[in-house]
Amino acid sequence: MFNKYYSIISTHMVESIIFVLMIFMWYYILDRITYYIFLLAFPVKSTKKNYQRLFDKLFEESEICKKTNMDNMPLVFGNVRRSLEKNMAGIRVIVVVAPMLGLMGTVWGMLVSFNVISQSGLSEPGLLAEGISGALSTTQWGLVTAIPGLFALGILERLKRKILMIVERHSMQTFKGELCKD
Repeated sequence: MFNKYYSIISTHMVESIIFVLMIFMWYYILDRITYYIFLLAFPVKSTKKNYQRLFDKLFEESEICKKTNMDNMPLVFGNVRRSLEKNMAGIRVIVVVAPMLGLMGTVWGMLVSFNVISQSGLSEPGLLAEGISGALSTTQWGLVTAIPGLFALGILERLKRKILMIVERHSMQTFKGELCKD
């Protein structure tokens, strides 16, 4: 026989997991937004000095950037892409997993509700309502996590493409044998 507290604890556990994932997702999103805004915070005009500043900001963590020539440009751009892509996979995973966890909580809550009906009939509507409430609540939290994360992911992808376009276009135009400071 299911205890009425068992259904509450299990659906709240799923909600807690979704809530923790939501916190991580927003941490990753804010991390990427601040990084991208930091990169785009200064004007990018067609002067070599401004491009050099953008390259320095992007390539400062790269070990390749002591001296760069045209031969290892793909390796440099690979490092830039990796630095821009940091935490994006985590955001994608959370956006996909959160609704699935919400669905799991929904199924669990409905199983609890059906078990209450099978054991006590409809004589205890409070227990039945708890199971249904838990089922709907986990679905809600899964969607509340995933939908804003999906919008934020789209914004981050656009910012990332914009930065990559600027870097690729202007590095080829202003390339003189060095991208990074000595």
